[in-house]
Amino acid sequence: MKNFVISTVLFLSVLLSGVLNAADDASKEARDKANNLFKQGNYKEAYDLFSKLSLGEETVPVQVPEDLARAVDCLRNLNRINEFDEFIENSIAKNANNWMLLKKAAELYMNTDHYGFMISGKFERGQHRGGGRYMNAMERDRIRSLQLFVQAMPLVNKDGNGNDKFQFYENFARSILQGRGYTDSWQMQFLSDLSKLPDYDEGYYGYNGQTKGAPVDENGNPVFYKVPASFADAKCDGERWRWLLEEAMKAEPQSKNSILLQYAAFLAGQFGVETMAYYGRFYNNRDDGDGNVGEDADKDESGPYAVHTLSEDETIAKLATGIKRFKLPDEYNYIKIYMKIFADSDGYSSSALDRLIEIFRNRRQYPKAADLIQESIKKYGDHDDIKKNQLDQIIGNWGQFVGSKPLAAGKAAELEFIFRNAKAVSFEAFRLKVPELLKDVREYLKSNPKALDWKNIDINDIGQRVVWNNQTKYIGEKAAAWDLKLQPRENNFNRTIVVKTPLKDAGAYLVTAKLADGNTARIIVWLNDTVILKKQGNNDSIYYVSDAVTGAPLSKIKLDFFGYQQMVIDRKGVVKADDRQYNTDTKSFTVETNADGLAIIGPDTMTQNYQWVVGTSADSGRNAYLGFTGIWYGNYYDYEYNLTKTYIITDRPVYRPDQEVDFKIWVRKAKYDQEDVSDFANKALTVVIRNPKNEEIYKKTLTADQFGGIEDKLKLPKSATLGMYSITVETHGGYGSFRVEEYKKPEYEVIVEAPKEPVKLGDKITATIKAKYYFGAPVTNAKVKYKVQRYNHSVNWYPPMYWDWFYGPGYWWFAGDYSWYPGWKSWGCRCPYPW
Repeated sequence: MKNFVISTVLFLSVLLSGVLNAADDASKEARDKANNLFKQGNYKEAYDLFSKLSLGEETVPVQVPEDLARAVDCLRNLNRINEFDEFIENSIAKNANNWMLLKKAAELYMNTDHYGFMISGKFERGQHRGGGRYMNAMERDRIRSLQLFVQAMPLVNKDGNGNDKFQFYENFARSILQGRGYTDSWQMQFLSDLSKLPDYDEGYYGYNGQTKGAPVDENGNPVFYKVPASFADAKCDGERWRWLLEEAMKAEPQSKNSILLQYAAFLAGQFGVETMAYYGRFYNNRDDGDGNVGEDADKDESGPYAVHTLSEDETIAKLATGIKRFKLPDEYNYIKIYMKIFADSDGYSSSALDRLIEIFRNRRQYPKAADLIQESIKKYGDHDDIKKNQLDQIIGNWGQFVGSKPLAAGKAAELEFIFRNAKAVSFEAFRLKVPELLKDVREYLKSNPKALDWKNIDINDIGQRVVWNNQTKYIGEKAAAWDLKLQPRENNFNRTIVVKTPLKDAGAYLVTAKLADGNTARIIVWLNDTVILKKQGNNDSIYYVSDAVTGAPLSKIKLDFFGYQQMVIDRKGVVKADDRQYNTDTKSFTVETNADGLAIIGPDTMTQNYQWVVGTSADSGRNAYLGFTGIWYGNYYDYEYNLTKTYIITDRPVYRPDQEVDFKIWVRKAKYDQEDVSDFANKALTVVIRNPKNEEIYKKTLTADQFGGIEDKLKLPKSATLGMYSITVETHGGYGSFRVEEYKKPEYEVIVEAPKEPVKLGDKITATIKAKYYFGAPVTNAKVKYKVQRYNHSVNWYPPMYWDWFYGPGYWWFAGDYSWYPGWKSWGCRCPYPW
């Protein structure tokens, strides 16, 4: 009998196993078919299969999350995301004990479309044709996601292995942080209520990319989040987040540094010196008057320029109350956390080292950054020489010119030069053959090229042509050469000096600066003895030629004009061998300035639709040019300066029937240069008043006084029509109005007097509310209802992001750390951000 029972049990077990295997095969077959349909773009058929699998037909629990995710992908491709909520909640109900499905559903809630419309009292997720009240479910979806994580937590602790728990807690922590990271981290101080779903919010959702500053406590100190004893013991979302990170590290100790990297990145985003600038430069390094730029600012040890004085346990950061220097406890010291990760020498060590290099560079602590870069090269190598170039940017000899504006000839030109580390520099200056370049441009255009090459007609960026395009034929004889000893600053800081050159004569120069054991920088310098200005005249173009130093007009200066126009060819006339689509037509002429230094040219000589360049002729003894520029001709008109203006007032804005309206009118020409007399003095002016029915109730011709003013009265009848009345002056326009009402309800204004001095977070303030009638006494004994609201406010503590370009010889320099750029060192200096 005993043997029979055992045999029966074995038979049933084998039978049950066969049934499960058959079910597994069926779900696998359905899943494979659904995946093929999805790849073919048959999203509806794929959705039907994936939805069935995720709603209970999937027999392999680990596959259900993927079934759910692919079904949602199908809905998105079908533009049926409005079905997301119902479908995902049904899947959750069918798989309430599957922690993997709950985790996937939580992630989908965080990553789905959060916008929608309220239609007939129901939220429709996604786009909706026909309009509706725009809503968003961002906060609601976030809370629902956290609810699902909480629901799945005991299940994963029971059934999951170490890696399962690690992935679960890491993703849970990310969801806590999502939407409450660096820019809105103040929200981490609050404990999200997970017992109920919040309502939908009106309007759009989104995150402000600019940090508001790390939150502070009532004493103005930064808020730090501790690790609570349990998830339930957390007093805010920040503590929940810390607890989840700790649990992830406990679950998978070998992946501990992965979590620490995330934690350190959050702390750096909260308390790093980078928070003082919104992705922008906050060190300008301009000259402070002693020939050395920005160096006195470094003596301030409480502001942003003092970051190089920080020890590794302190920082200067933008908090919610402003910029503050403070110490970081070890638990919240992102530098020490990165160093600990680096010391472990595991797979995350290299990432930690890279962040440390960036941190010390941003702190302007370049020697430390250089040591770490050398350590990185030694330990991890340097593919593509990126680290080597970064190191060279810090410890190498670098220099560049800080732009140059046109200078006046006759006195030695001065240039700004920024450098680091170098102790000597050699300068050379070469004359540029600008007249020859202009001649070549004219000849090129006269040749009627098949297609215009902009590089051949660019006369503004000469440095580009000479250096980058290697057009060395425009470089003339050497004009000067000189050496200069340099005194570099300590700790690899930049120094800017003013270089006095021996260049005085008018012309364009290519100036090069070669640093000993460093790079070569170049710049174009213009010394002008003549200036050509252009102004549009009344149906003509006016050119003014003056001395660059004194501004005095230059008479009898010959100006050579050259213009070109590119015209489309009629395809019927195309020459097959040429197959051109455009013709280039050119014109040229010469004029001479008058005694006032002016050349006034009309449309008969200077044609519109041409691009014109004008320059002094070779025999003028002057050297200047202007162009290429377009012209247009228009007639000046004096109409708006001769308009007649009418000003109308009444003694009151509102009247009752049977009252008298007293009005006054002034008519005058709008000429501010006219004497204090009126063109309408003693003139007859006809006034018309109409009621709200547009019926004429008053028309009278009155004689103006010496100021062009007239006045009269109108007696309103007892049966006067209520509403708005108009007053006009015939032939001269103008408009005035008044109202007629039986009863005028009280009108008053309410003023809230806020504190005159700024307040900081946590301060108590007193606000005074005042109300007064527009026509009468203050409002007394009135009930006041008031509401205090918070609103978003954005402010830049330092200038926002901008790209800083420096003009070199034919090239615009970008001030950023792009030292890896091939060939850069042979051309010029690209300095890292100076912090």
